[in-house]
Amino acid sequence: IFMQRRKKREIPELAKKLSLSGFCSTGKPGFIIVEGAEPDVKRFLSTVKRWPWQRLIVRVQENADERAFPNFQMTGAGGGEKNDLREVRKLMDNAGVGEHFEAVAGINEIKSG
Repeated sequence: IFMQRRKKREIPELAKKLSLSGFCSTGKPGFIIVEGAEPDVKRFLSTVKRWPWQRLIVRVQENADERAFPNFQMTGAGGGEKNDLREVRKLMDNAGVGEHFEAVAGINEIKSG
């Protein structure tokens, strides 16, 4: 539980420090979507990968000229609770990146597996 609280506190702090936008949706499954300058995104990912996770997969990487998200926000379910994938989809659709939802959520892996 301590680590969950720490991650919920440190993820948005790190995103802000690195001037990243996107969101972190907590719960099971959890999602972290960040966008910004490539070196800053790489630094974020390098830092977050060092933390203990049950499972952490980078599913989509893309270079884009413009950001889809105006800021970084925390959303989602409480610790250990099931995440509402409709809310994640809605966040992505509203930002104009809904076409990546299936890849981000691993739905293509489930269909082919």
